[in-house]
Formats: sequence, C-alpha cells, structure tokens
Amino acid sequence: MKNKIMPTIIATSLITILLSPIAVMAAQPMVGLGTTARFAILSGETITNTGTTTIGGTAGGDVGMHPGSDFTGQSTI
Repeated sequence: MKNKIMPTIIATSLITILLSPIAVMAAQPMVGLGTTARFAILSGETITNTGTTTIGGTAGGDVGMHPGSDFTGQSTI
C-alpha cells in the first residue's frame, strides 16, 4: 500500500509545481490603456515641474492626477 501512495504524492506535487506559474499569470487582469491616450502626464499623488516645460506639444495632452491634486511649479503662458 505504501508503494502506491508515494508515486501519487510525487506526481501530484510535480503537477502542482508545474502549473503554479500558469495559474498566477492567468490571475492578472488586463489593463485597458486606451482611455489614457489623451493624457500627456498621469500621476497618483503629485507633479513637480523644475524648469521650463511644454506639455503636450502639437498633439495636445491633458494632465491627470488621482487621488492627489498637488502640481508644483506650474505656470501658464
């Protein structure tokens, strides 16, 4: 009886080890980035400008920040 259980345990362990990376990768949701196309800058907390900066250029571009709202060094021309 003991000789029949050991191969089953080894086979089950091997299958579990081999399939674990697949299960972890499959659990990651896809992130749709299509809605971010209009943004030139996206931030979570703060944006700091340390010099002369043009945002967007000829293509334009919005600045998005959430949940923060601190945009230091900002000026408009």
